[in-house]
Amino acid sequence: MTVPVEGYLGDGSWEYLTRLYLFELNNPGDPSTFTLTSPGFLTLNQRDSTEGIWGEKRAILHEEAVFWTIGQTVLSSLWDNPQNTTVTPPP
Repeated sequence: MTVPVEGYLGDGSWEYLTRLYLFELNNPGDPSTFTLTSPGFLTLNQRDSTEGIWGEKRAILHEEAVFWTIGQTVLSSLWDNPQNTTVTPPP
């Protein structure tokens, strides 16, 4: 499951960014052992995108890959390694 989140980074820089958080539902059929875990998130900030971060957003999950489009910018990573995200700017 993925959840998109946008807002200002609260570290004093007030940089606006958008993130796609990744979540795994473990043992959903058994409430006594159900857990929610996260391998991390994909991030796009204003510095990383030539067209900004304001475009329409879509997340695509394909096997172990995550693709996230923001306008014409595409972010891609493997599910278990979102820290190693590739940002492909528009042509």
